[in-house]
Amino acid sequence: MKEAQRAGDLLQEYAERGVFRSFSRYGGRGRSAEFHLLWHRDQLFQWVWDGVKQTLRVSCVLPAVPAKSSMYRDFKAWLKAR
Repeated sequence: MKEAQRAGDLLQEYAERGVFRSFSRYGGRGRSAEFHLLWHRDQLFQWVWDGVKQTLRVSCVLPAVPAKSSMYRDFKAWLKAR
């Protein structure tokens, strides 16, 4: 199974358990895919899986925090630890 398909299947499972209020897949052929989900405070989130870079980009997370701030560095360290 392709990585994009696996990522979408995992997000679909969370949606079916009620973690997200809605869930949609876009693309998903090969190693990349885009997912839209209604989540925290009923905000629409766009998640983009890039199988080449092995990254998941999540829109709307800390949108007003500058990339060179200490908060952003701390957030990246917290993510890396997980």
